[in-house]
Amino acid sequence: MKAVHAFRSVIGVLALALGVYLIIVNSLFIGAVALLFGGFMSVTGFTTPSGRQISGKINNLVYASLRERGIERIRKGTFHVSEPDFLSSIEKIKDMFGKQAEMPELGYDSLFIHCQSETEADRNLSYIRSAGLSASVIQNKRDWQIKIDFSH
Repeated sequence: MKAVHAFRSVIGVLALALGVYLIIVNSLFIGAVALLFGGFMSVTGFTTPSGRQISGKINNLVYASLRERGIERIRKGTFHVSEPDFLSSIEKIKDMFGKQAEMPELGYDSLFIHCQSETEADRNLSYIRSAGLSASVIQNKRDWQIKIDFSH
């Protein structure tokens, strides 16, 4: 996607330069069209993705990574959860993964999600429980964790 933005930016700047040149040599109409086209291409090329787009990509990346690690550990026998239970559970709460400061951790038969404050932990716990999952809050020395228990 970066290549598309870079290409649009270059074309936009070139079209702007052409537009200015054409206006200088008294070709006003064609110069104005080139300026409009160059302005459009520059704006769409230089703009960055919105926070929502970036958050969605981060969320998808964290979810995909967690899913992959979980499946790998289940198949190795180091994560004692059935694969369908694990996949359906993380699917229910996948919207919250991108908002975490740290990557969720896989335990023996549970998933630990880190939170920076008690308020954040309570909010996330409420969200997790509303998705029908068994979870509890644990306070550590450095942060709050939510333990999602798969052993039920």
